[in-house]
Amino acid sequence: MKKLILVFVLFVVLLSSIGFYIYYSKNKQITGEEKIVYNPTTQKWEKTKINDDIDRETIKETRKNEDGFYNQSILRGYFEGYDGETNTLKIKSTVSFTQQSLFEIADLKINPAQIIYCAPETYTDPNNGKTFEVRSLTIPVKDGQILYLPTERVINFENFLSQTKDSTYLIVQLTQNFDKEKINYVQKMIVIGLCE
Repeated sequence: MKKLILVFVLFVVLLSSIGFYIYYSKNKQITGEEKIVYNPTTQKWEKTKINDDIDRETIKETRKNEDGFYNQSILRGYFEGYDGETNTLKIKSTVSFTQQSLFEIADLKINPAQIIYCAPETYTDPNNGKTFEVRSLTIPVKDGQILYLPTERVINFENFLSQTKDSTYLIVQLTQNFDKEKINYVQKMIVIGLCE
């Protein structure tokens, strides 16, 4: 009887090992287009390839924006640069439906007369006194509504450009859902941390 139990245990371990090996070898393959990841060890932005097995278009179709938490016109990320000749703002935007450390470059058209808003890096809830980092907050924006932070205030475009660096965090609302194959126009932009 002990031999039978031992054989059964070994069989289960062998099957588990084979299953783990198949799962690991399938998921360790990194293919697809290059994205940008912030490496906290080197404190630099690095290019990497991501696994494109995830069909983001299918996920987007299943995640409707009824509660305002899946608004595809809202981009979050870091300032990359601004080209005054073409009025193109480049940001390292968080890739939707992935972990928060995966970014891609997004080119956005912005009007130099655009009203720019800024907000502090933290927000204190007036109801309970708890303080939150604005970067970690999910701000619900239903379709047809405009992005709003209670602490936002207006700054001028020149101040935005002169104070912004690659660690400046932006929350941008586009006129339409983001589409990397089309021109994306900025409707509203909130810069985090320049108001402090």
